[in-house]
Amino acid sequence: MNVTFEKKDNVTGLVTVSIEENDYKQKVKHELSNLSARRPIKGFRPGHAPMSLLQKMYGGEVTSQVVDRLVSEEMWKYLRENKIRTLGDPLLAADTHVDMLAQKDFEFKFDVALRPEFEIDVKKVEIPYYNIDVTDKMIDERDAAMRKSYGKEVDGEVVGEESMMRGAIVELDEKGKAKEDGVNEERAFVMLPRFKDDEQKALFVGKKKDDKIVFNPLKAMGDARSVAVLLHIDDEAAATKTGDFEFTIGEIKVHQDAELGQEYFDELFGKDKVTSEEQYREKLKEQLAMSLVGESNYRFTVDAHKCISAAAGEFEMPTDFLRRLVEMHRLEDGKPVNAEELDKEMPAMVNETRWMLVRDEIMEQLDVKVTDDDVKQMARQYAMQQLGRTYGYMMPDDIINRYADNLLAEPQNRQFFVNQAQDEVFYAAVRKNAKVKEQTVSPEDFNKLFEDEVKQKEQAK
Repeated sequence: MNVTFEKKDNVTGLVTVSIEENDYKQKVKHELSNLSARRPIKGFRPGHAPMSLLQKMYGGEVTSQVVDRLVSEEMWKYLRENKIRTLGDPLLAADTHVDMLAQKDFEFKFDVALRPEFEIDVKKVEIPYYNIDVTDKMIDERDAAMRKSYGKEVDGEVVGEESMMRGAIVELDEKGKAKEDGVNEERAFVMLPRFKDDEQKALFVGKKKDDKIVFNPLKAMGDARSVAVLLHIDDEAAATKTGDFEFTIGEIKVHQDAELGQEYFDELFGKDKVTSEEQYREKLKEQLAMSLVGESNYRFTVDAHKCISAAAGEFEMPTDFLRRLVEMHRLEDGKPVNAEELDKEMPAMVNETRWMLVRDEIMEQLDVKVTDDDVKQMARQYAMQQLGRTYGYMMPDDIINRYADNLLAEPQNRQFFVNQAQDEVFYAAVRKNAKVKEQTVSPEDFNKLFEDEVKQKEQAK
């Protein structure tokens, strides 16, 4: 058996594997013998069928399998030993023609893509990192939201836009009188924050206890389910209540924000952890700063990608080979290949592959590897978020871990988490090793970074 390599250009080459009958003859006989034991032939005991008969029945199939395996093994062995770094799987060359039944000796030619040569030293790359300044306005907004969240409903004298009311509601007929056999509910609960129609809401604002308001519940709230809850009837019946109702206010509830003080501070942060308004605002500032770290980190990945790509520069890519590879994989998956669509998709695919090469080179330089623990942690974070979103509270660790394990059991899911973990460890290593220039910017300037990029992309089109 003989393997040779010919470099076509900077990014492609040709591997030729020549194999003679003596290279595979004994292996084919061995495989046929094993096959005879597994597939009994009528008239012969398992494993005792004549080799000539086995050769006639299965020779072509087994020879093809053995030759394919030997060719693949020798080709990859040659590439490894000669340190020829390839990109993607080799593709059978168009001028390779093999007839397993008619030939004894074979020559296989494979087109291979070579990893492009480029230089990148991440330790010399300058990358900005933007810390978002927490402004007094943001603290004020956080304070207002927290105090509202920890507030309570108290008795009120006048209805406001956010008020809730208890009282009696009566269905009216076309003449504005109580409808015979209509809805008459003494324990109705009207919540103005649920109103979707501002005109209907305005009918209540400013009213007091014992005042009567004529309104249209279906128009006010916009859906039969809400009307059903208000009138204490089923959804189907509520959908038919398209007319007016009269509501008599029996009780008004208004929201009262939590008052600044030790009781509120203790409820929020724990007993005596915060004892003054100054400390309270400082705590809110810390919380806001922590909540903004994710945005800063995301922005860092955007800038790191941009700065590292610029440092690596443009380098030649085996575009034609990659296109053939994409076409082959789509055909194998039973997907149609549309040339025009592929023309549009290829630039993005090539750029993505270029970035993958740069990223892999940096991970090799920094000796960064993704571990099973990294992958499990990504799956666990995802499971925690999904369960929290579904149930509204933190689930026990054993349930989170079990859900994460189930996710990882699916190969497609596992690859997703591997990719996520790879990005996580990569950008963490870049931030640790590159020349990171930290700076603090206002929220407005931080958002403008993204707005400017959108404008640049639109102008580029």
